Amino acid sequence: MITNRDVRSCEDELIAVLNKYDFPYEFKRIMLSNLSRQCGIEADKAILNESITEKGEMNNGTELD
Repeated sequence: MITNRDVRSCEDELIAVLNKYDFPYEFKRIMLSNLSRQCGIEADKAILNESITEKGEMNNGTELD
């Protein structure tokens, strides 16, 4: 199970990695925006896969029992 502490730790590690590079903040913002978009695409794929498996097999739009 993921805890709030795990999320905070991950965020802190990501910030530390970004701060290792002397890039302008605007460049960092653009990088994070691009990563966010890519993560969103992957999350959408995962949600679609979860929905399919949760509903079970489908046959002509109706659920099989």
